[in-house]
Amino acid sequence: MESLCSIDGETLSRFRDGELSPAVHRRVEAHVPECGFCAARLERYGLADSVLSRAAIASASSARGRRVAASLSVAAALVASVATNALLTAKPRPVPPPALRLSAPPSETLSSFYEKVAPSPAHP
Repeated sequence: MESLCSIDGETLSRFRDGELSPAVHRRVEAHVPECGFCAARLERYGLADSVLSRAAIASASSARGRRVAASLSVAAALVASVATNALLTAKPRPVPPPALRLSAPPSETLSSFYEKVAPSPAHP
């Protein structure tokens, strides 16, 4: 859409950003309320700046989130490495206790047990 307005988009953008000389700034400031086309362009520039600002904030938050995620993944890898080393390190195994325990004192043998239990033969 072409305008018959003498103020171009670059001048309006610089007006919005406060980059014009005081004389030009006053001239544009007086012009905008009288020109619907320039007022609409300034409004669109404002919306565009708002969107870009939100995108920049989101990008910064996203970058911070990526840094946090990277730090957490490094920490998790370190913990996994330490745990793996601890689990794979050879440890001396204790000698297991004997599986069988004697119920009788060592002096008593199987034959002496039978002597006690078996009936005595009758002597003629």
